[in-house]
Amino acid sequence: MRRLASATAAAVLLWSLSFAGPPAVAAPAEPAAPQAPTVTYPLPDGVRFLHTVTPSNTIANYTLVSNPASDNLTHVLLFATHNYNPGASGGQYDDHALGTDFHNLVAGLSPAGVLGKWGLYHEDEDGFADGLAYNVMVTPEGDRAFVHTSAVSNTVGDGTVIDHPWLNERLDRIPFILHNYSPNGVISGLTYTHTVGVYYDEGLQRWLIFNEDEAPMPINIGFNVMVALPGSNVFTHTATGGDTFLNFTVLDHPLSNGNPAAQIIVTQNWNPAGGSGVYNDHRVGVFYDTNFQKWVIYNEDSALMPIGASFSVLIDYAHIFMPIALR
Repeated sequence: MRRLASATAAAVLLWSLSFAGPPAVAAPAEPAAPQAPTVTYPLPDGVRFLHTVTPSNTIANYTLVSNPASDNLTHVLLFATHNYNPGASGGQYDDHALGTDFHNLVAGLSPAGVLGKWGLYHEDEDGFADGLAYNVMVTPEGDRAFVHTSAVSNTVGDGTVIDHPWLNERLDRIPFILHNYSPNGVISGLTYTHTVGVYYDEGLQRWLIFNEDEAPMPINIGFNVMVALPGSNVFTHTATGGDTFLNFTVLDHPLSNGNPAAQIIVTQNWNPAGGSGVYNDHRVGVFYDTNFQKWVIYNEDSALMPIGASFSVLIDYAHIFMPIALR
C-alpha cells in the first residue's frame, strides 16, 4: 500500500512551501462520474494531432515533432501517449519511457532539420521503429499548464510535491504529466527511465508526481504539468473486474466508442478519489479494440492490468474543447 507523507515530512514540506494547512478536504467515496464543463473555450489554446515516426523525422532515439504550434517556441508544453493502432490499422508496442526535448543547439552543430524543433525521445536511448504513432498535445505555458521541477524543498521519498494554485487543496482536478528534458528550452541533461504517475496526498492537500517503482525521486527532474477539471472529454478511469482483461482495461465513453480516429492522452493517476490506490509499474499506451469497438489502456510489456489501476484521460474528437479549471 502506498504511504502518504509522514507527519514529520508533511511539517517540513508545509514549512518550506510557506503553507498554513486549511481544513481537510473530504474525498468522495467513489470517483465522480464525468460531468459536462460549465465553461469551455476552443483551440488554439491547445493543439492536438497524431505524430507518426518516419525515417525522415527520426534520429536515433529522437523523433522530431514538427508543427506550427511548437516549432521554434520554447514556452510551450508537449504531452504525448503512444497510440498502438491509429485508425485501427496495424499496431506496434513501444515499451519505453517517453520524454520530450527541445533542440536549440547552435546551427551547424545539430543535424539538419533539428534546430528549433521539439520532439519525443526514448529515455533509455533505444531507437524508434518506423510507423510508431503518438497522440500529441501542444499547449502554451500558462496558469494551468506549467513546468514543475523536483527540488530538495519539494521532494519526499519517491515523490515530488506540486505547489500550484490550480492544484493545491483540489482533489477534483485531473493532472497530466510528461518528463521534459529541456524545460523552456534549457537542457537539463537528465534523462528519466522510471514509470511515473500522479497522486493526491490528503495530509499535504497537494498533488505529487511519483515513481511507480517507489524509487527515490531525484532533484532537478522537470515535468510538464497540465491541469483540467472533469468534463465532457476529460475524466478519470479505474480498472474494474468488468472492464479489465489480460493487460488492458476498456474505456467506455461516448466520444471514443466506435471512433477509431479518437486521440487519447493518458497519465497514470494513483488515487483520483483520494485515499489508497493501486500501483502499475508498467509503461502504458492506448489502442482501439475492433471487437469491443472501444479504446483501451494497456500495459506495453503485456503484464496483467491490475484491478484498481487508475488513469487521467483526455479524449480528442471532431469538435475540440478543453475544460477550463475554475478557481
